[in-house]
Amino acid sequence: MIRSYRAKLLVAFLAIVALLLSLLGGLGYLNFKNYYLANLEARLTKESYLVADMTQYRIGSGSASRTYQDICITAARDSDTRVTIIDSTGTVIGDSEIDPSTLDNHSTRPEVFTALHGQVGVDTRYSDTLNMNMLYVAVPFSNEELSGAVRMAMPLAELQGIYNRALMGILLAALLCGFAAILASIILAQFLSRPLRGITAAVQELAAGNL
Repeated sequence: MIRSYRAKLLVAFLAIVALLLSLLGGLGYLNFKNYYLANLEARLTKESYLVADMTQYRIGSGSASRTYQDICITAARDSDTRVTIIDSTGTVIGDSEIDPSTLDNHSTRPEVFTALHGQVGVDTRYSDTLNMNMLYVAVPFSNEELSGAVRMAMPLAELQGIYNRALMGILLAALLCGFAAILASIILAQFLSRPLRGITAAVQELAAGNL
């Protein structure tokens, strides 16, 4: 009976601990994903505005002049992202990875559409050009020549790799906590079943006629 009680107590403790670890681990993973994605979007937004500022000083004297394509390539090298510059009609006038003349009109792309209307645009979708899922952030820009949008893009595969490493870390921490919880549950079950052992011993003494 004592062993049965102790086993039930131990199983109950372990079930509660497993439930709590699962909930905390899941919430921690989701919070990390949301936090990291929000920070990444903020970083890409800031860098997109920096590229937008670069278009203000595109035209210099002599060899100092740069094309929009040059700006995209330079910015992409510094930020490790794909950079695209689109004019107000949706025509791509610069892209760090693809010849702009081969790209179709971008005015209907959700993030570009939003940026062309003066707001920061964010979207995640599959890129038919690069054949991969991408995170896009676009901001408006204007200079003396024209206005349009600067867009930065990052492969979601890189983001998923970071998520997977974070998940492995959370699972490892949960596993270690689980082992610690098992030991604590065994000790606690022993402690809580001690009074029952005393009561059982007393009942056995009474049953044997040892008053």
